Amino acid sequence: MVNAFGTAPVWQAYWMVVHTDLRSDIKGLSNFEPTADYPTRQSVLESELGSLDEVRVCKTTQAPKSTAAAPVYSNFLLAANGYGTLTIDEQSMEMIIKGLGEGEDPLNQRSTMGWKGRFAAVLLDDTWVVNLRCTKG
Repeated sequence: MVNAFGTAPVWQAYWMVVHTDLRSDIKGLSNFEPTADYPTRQSVLESELGSLDEVRVCKTTQAPKSTAAAPVYSNFLLAANGYGTLTIDEQSMEMIIKGLGEGEDPLNQRSTMGWKGRFAAVLLDDTWVVNLRCTKG
């Protein structure tokens, strides 16, 4: 059992996706709470940086940023039901295993294993997805 004395629960929250370049700026905000201060770590995502009031912040190198001398970062704030995704299950994923000697391998030198998957996402209500643009300060 985790000792959670003197902590507050992590509220149901909106999600914001930010570029990793903005980590120190986000951490410097007065109302920033790092994941280390959460009472439990059960619902923390690997990419989650922390929370800002009712917004949980996730970082990624894939978040959009312009190529200008002073880059402009797009930080997406997402509300419930703003977007939808395809459920990943056995029909959307396929594991492919080729044993030794299959195909063009007469000397049994190669065996391969890989996977392919299908993914789809759609905006359900674009008024519930906000792009907050900023520059690095």
